[in-house]
Amino acid sequence: MNDTKYIVVKPSDYEIMIIFSALTTHATMANGYNNVISAGFVSIRTEEKDGITSPIGYCYGESSSLNLKSREVEDTVLLNRMFKFGEYKYY
Repeated sequence: MNDTKYIVVKPSDYEIMIIFSALTTHATMANGYNNVISAGFVSIRTEEKDGITSPIGYCYGESSSLNLKSREVEDTVLLNRMFKFGEYKYY
């Protein structure tokens, strides 16, 4: 798998996505965080709309080392807002 990994932590009433190399385990990256609420993989692709090509990210999968699943829709929205990618659509 070549896609990048991520975890989402919720330190208070907000959520933070941490994106990291696929060479690191989710458990290693989550070490020190008490409130990891989801984990999975990120895929960045491009989409064309009205002749304009834009990046868009997708979150999916699960972490076997943390025994947590991706919240595919919520995490994908968070990712695209974080990077200010184009209009989010869930497929």
